[in-house]
Amino acid sequence: MAISYTDRVKRERSDYDLAMRASVKLEDVLGEDAPIVTGEWDRSEDDQGQPLIALRLTDLVGQSVLGEISPNELQSPTKTAIYLHRLWGDLLHMQNVSRLQALIGAGD
Repeated sequence: MAISYTDRVKRERSDYDLAMRASVKLEDVLGEDAPIVTGEWDRSEDDQGQPLIALRLTDLVGQSVLGEISPNELQSPTKTAIYLHRLWGDLLHMQNVSRLQALIGAGD
């Protein structure tokens, strides 16, 4: 799996460390599908100026999903696992919807 980290997330060492640790868990979540997904970690802020760590997952055809989580939540192994599974599920759902639409369109 190809993972990248933006300069924004690298600037804050603790956030970068959290993202790197979560990337190891992401490999486990993706399992044998890891080679067909890329990930990019970034850092942003919410409306109140609180830090967020973002992960964008992209598949081979360019479909992508974006999720954000606070650094505090990313410190929790349980919350990290839930976050990663949910984001992966969102990408799988998007892929299934695209396939279904292609099948429906092919049947016309």
